[in-house]
Amino acid sequence: MGGTLRGFVAYSPDTFSLHGACSATHSVPNRGLFWDEILFHELVHVFRNVSRKWNQQGLTGGLFRYDDTEEFYAVMVTNIYISDRSNKIKSGLRRDHQSFHPLEPDLAVPFGFFASGMEAFSLVKQFVSDNHGFSVKVAHVHAPFNPIADFLASPDRAERFSRNALGRDLVGIRDHIAQWAVKTFH
Repeated sequence: MGGTLRGFVAYSPDTFSLHGACSATHSVPNRGLFWDEILFHELVHVFRNVSRKWNQQGLTGGLFRYDDTEEFYAVMVTNIYISDRSNKIKSGLRRDHQSFHPLEPDLAVPFGFFASGMEAFSLVKQFVSDNHGFSVKVAHVHAPFNPIADFLASPDRAERFSRNALGRDLVGIRDHIAQWAVKTFH
Protein backbone atom coordinates (compact mmCIF):
# COMPACT_ATOMS: atom_id res chain seq x y z
CA MET A 1 0.00 0.00 0.00
CA GLY A 2 1.76 3.09 -1.16
CA GLY A 3 0.72 6.50 -2.26
CA THR A 4 -0.29 9.66 -0.54
CA LEU A 5 -2.98 9.50 2.10
CA ARG A 6 -5.30 12.43 2.36
CA GLY A 7 -7.80 13.54 4.92
CA PHE A 8 -10.59 16.04 4.61
CA VAL A 9 -12.29 18.17 7.24
CA ALA A 10 -15.28 20.31 6.28
CA TYR A 11 -14.91 23.14 8.75
CA SER A 12 -15.75 26.82 8.93
CA PRO A 13 -14.38 28.78 11.89
CA ASP A 14 -17.13 31.38 11.36
CA THR A 15 -19.67 28.75 12.41
CA PHE A 16 -17.99 28.52 15.80
CA SER A 17 -17.12 32.21 16.21
CA LEU A 18 -18.64 34.36 18.93
CA HIS A 19 -21.80 35.10 16.90
CA GLY A 20 -21.91 31.93 14.79
CA ALA A 21 -24.70 29.36 14.84
CA CYS A 22 -22.64 26.93 16.95
CA SER A 23 -20.94 29.44 19.20
CA ALA A 24 -19.79 28.02 22.52
CA THR A 25 -21.34 31.08 24.18
CA HIS A 26 -24.82 29.92 23.03
CA SER A 27 -24.53 26.54 24.65
CA VAL A 28 -24.49 25.86 28.35
CA PRO A 29 -22.67 23.74 29.21
CA ASN A 30 -20.14 24.32 26.47
CA ARG A 31 -17.32 21.85 27.09
CA GLY A 32 -15.28 21.19 23.96
CA LEU A 33 -17.20 23.69 21.82
CA PHE A 34 -14.63 26.42 21.20
CA TRP A 35 -13.69 26.66 17.52
CA ASP A 36 -10.16 25.33 18.00
CA GLU A 37 -11.41 22.46 20.16
CA ILE A 38 -13.92 21.36 17.52
CA LEU A 39 -11.24 21.57 14.82
CA PHE A 40 -8.75 19.64 16.98
CA HIS A 41 -11.36 16.90 17.58
CA GLU A 42 -11.93 16.55 13.83
CA LEU A 43 -8.17 16.51 13.16
CA VAL A 44 -7.82 13.56 15.54
CA HIS A 45 -10.29 11.72 13.28
CA VAL A 46 -8.27 12.65 10.18
CA PHE A 47 -5.04 11.54 11.87
CA ARG A 48 -6.52 8.15 12.74
CA ASN A 49 -7.91 7.74 9.23
CA VAL A 50 -4.80 8.71 7.24
CA SER A 51 -2.58 6.61 9.49
CA ARG A 52 -4.85 3.66 8.65
CA LYS A 53 -5.64 3.04 12.31
CA TRP A 54 -9.35 3.92 12.07
CA ASN A 55 -11.36 1.18 13.78
CA GLN A 56 -14.83 2.39 14.65
CA GLN A 57 -16.50 0.00 17.12
CA GLY A 58 -19.57 0.73 19.24
CA LEU A 59 -19.08 1.21 22.97
CA THR A 60 -21.23 0.07 25.85
CA GLY A 61 -21.38 0.31 29.62
CA GLY A 62 -19.95 3.44 31.17
CA LEU A 63 -18.56 4.50 27.78
CA PHE A 64 -21.75 4.25 25.68
CA ARG A 65 -22.14 8.04 25.51
CA TYR A 66 -18.90 8.20 23.54
CA ASP A 67 -20.78 6.29 20.80
CA ASP A 68 -17.75 4.47 19.41
CA THR A 69 -14.00 3.98 19.74
CA GLU A 70 -13.05 6.77 17.36
CA GLU A 71 -15.19 9.32 19.19
CA PHE A 72 -13.70 8.10 22.49
CA TYR A 73 -10.20 8.73 21.11
CA ALA A 74 -11.10 12.14 19.66
CA VAL A 75 -12.75 13.34 22.87
CA MET A 76 -9.91 11.99 25.04
CA VAL A 77 -7.11 13.57 22.99
CA THR A 78 -9.04 16.83 22.64
CA ASN A 79 -9.50 16.89 26.42
CA ILE A 80 -5.72 16.57 26.79
CA TYR A 81 -5.36 19.52 24.39
CA ILE A 82 -7.90 21.51 26.43
CA SER A 83 -6.11 20.61 29.68
CA ASP A 84 -2.67 21.64 28.37
CA ARG A 85 -1.38 24.37 30.69
CA SER A 86 -0.10 26.40 27.72
CA ASN A 87 -3.65 26.56 26.30
CA LYS A 88 -4.92 29.76 27.93
CA ILE A 89 -8.35 29.99 26.27
CA LYS A 90 -10.35 26.83 26.83
CA SER A 91 -13.85 25.65 27.57
CA GLY A 92 -13.18 22.71 29.91
CA LEU A 93 -13.08 18.94 29.74
CA ARG A 94 -15.90 17.25 27.86
CA ARG A 95 -17.71 14.24 29.39
CA ASP A 96 -18.49 12.28 26.23
CA HIS A 97 -19.46 12.56 22.57
CA GLN A 98 -23.23 12.81 23.01
CA SER A 99 -23.17 16.00 25.08
CA PHE A 100 -21.03 18.98 25.88
CA HIS A 101 -21.36 18.44 29.63
CA PRO A 102 -18.29 18.60 31.88
CA LEU A 103 -16.25 15.52 32.63
CA GLU A 104 -16.95 14.39 36.19
CA PRO A 105 -14.26 15.66 38.60
CA ASP A 106 -13.31 12.16 39.76
CA LEU A 107 -12.53 11.21 36.15
CA ALA A 108 -10.43 14.33 35.52
CA VAL A 109 -7.73 13.50 38.09
CA PRO A 110 -4.62 11.43 37.27
CA PHE A 111 -5.65 7.84 36.48
CA GLY A 112 -9.28 8.72 37.20
CA PHE A 113 -10.29 8.59 33.53
CA PHE A 114 -9.65 4.84 33.53
CA ALA A 115 -12.60 4.49 35.93
CA SER A 116 -14.92 5.72 33.15
CA GLY A 117 -15.62 2.12 32.22
CA MET A 118 -14.02 -1.28 32.20
CA GLU A 119 -13.07 -0.82 28.53
CA ALA A 120 -11.19 2.46 29.13
CA PHE A 121 -7.87 0.76 29.83
CA SER A 122 -7.94 -1.44 26.72
CA LEU A 123 -8.99 1.52 24.55
CA VAL A 124 -6.15 3.73 25.76
CA LYS A 125 -3.74 0.81 25.42
CA GLN A 126 -4.91 0.26 21.83
CA PHE A 127 -4.59 3.97 21.02
CA VAL A 128 -1.02 4.04 22.38
CA SER A 129 -0.16 0.89 20.42
CA ASP A 130 -1.69 2.25 17.20
CA ASN A 131 -0.09 5.68 17.57
CA HIS A 132 3.01 5.08 19.67
CA GLY A 133 5.16 7.98 18.45
CA PHE A 134 2.28 10.44 18.74
CA SER A 135 1.37 9.05 22.18
CA VAL A 136 4.90 9.49 23.51
CA LYS A 137 4.81 13.15 22.39
CA VAL A 138 1.37 13.66 23.96
CA ALA A 139 2.57 12.07 27.21
CA HIS A 140 5.08 14.92 27.53
CA VAL A 141 2.39 17.59 27.32
CA HIS A 142 2.09 19.38 30.67
CA ALA A 143 -1.60 18.79 31.23
CA PRO A 144 -3.37 17.85 34.46
CA PHE A 145 -5.67 15.57 32.42
CA ASN A 146 -3.51 13.18 30.43
CA PRO A 147 -4.61 9.52 30.42
CA ILE A 148 -1.95 8.71 27.81
CA ALA A 149 0.80 9.92 30.17
CA ASP A 150 -0.86 8.01 33.02
CA PHE A 151 -0.95 4.82 30.95
CA LEU A 152 2.69 5.12 29.89
CA ALA A 153 3.79 5.91 33.45
CA SER A 154 1.97 2.98 35.07
CA PRO A 155 -0.12 0.62 32.93
CA ASP A 156 -0.79 -1.60 35.96
CA ARG A 157 -2.31 1.26 37.93
CA ALA A 158 -4.39 2.35 34.93
CA GLU A 159 -5.68 -1.20 34.52
CA ARG A 160 -6.68 -1.39 38.21
CA PHE A 161 -8.78 1.75 37.85
CA SER A 162 -10.58 0.26 34.83
CA ARG A 163 -11.21 -3.05 36.58
CA ASN A 164 -12.94 -1.13 39.37
CA ALA A 165 -15.37 0.57 36.95
CA LEU A 166 -18.07 -2.11 37.04
CA GLY A 167 -20.48 0.20 38.87
CA ARG A 168 -20.16 2.86 36.16
CA ASP A 169 -20.61 0.21 33.49
CA LEU A 170 -23.83 -1.01 35.10
CA VAL A 171 -25.19 2.53 35.38
CA GLY A 172 -24.19 3.09 31.74
CA ILE A 173 -26.05 -0.04 30.64
CA ARG A 174 -29.15 1.09 32.54
CA ASP A 175 -28.96 4.59 30.99
CA HIS A 176 -28.39 3.14 27.52
CA ILE A 177 -31.49 0.96 27.83
CA ALA A 178 -33.51 3.93 29.08
CA GLN A 179 -32.28 6.07 26.18
CA TRP A 180 -33.19 3.33 23.70
CA ALA A 181 -36.67 2.96 25.24
CA VAL A 182 -37.35 6.69 24.96
CA LYS A 183 -36.31 6.70 21.29
CA THR A 184 -38.27 3.53 20.50
CA PHE A 185 -41.54 4.21 22.30
CA HIS A 186 -41.97 7.97 21.87
